[in-house]
Amino acid sequence: MENKKPLYYAKVKGWEKFSSSDYFWNYDTDTNEYIIANNLHSHGFLTQLTKEDWNKLGINDSNADFEKVEE
Repeated sequence: MENKKPLYYAKVKGWEKFSSSDYFWNYDTDTNEYIIANNLHSHGFLTQLTKEDWNKLGINDSNADFEKVEE
């Protein structure tokens, strides 16, 4: 049995105050830029990562609230 690390969405700190559901960190792998959008996983954008991988991108507990991705 394979031990996979859980994946998380990263919500922008203060997400509770947004009037839409576009409050998730998205990492654009083509341009190496971040955007704030929904959490739908689309080609070229990372929205589901391990906490370790988010931290490598500079997204951590100081700028994000993490929500576990349901399998």
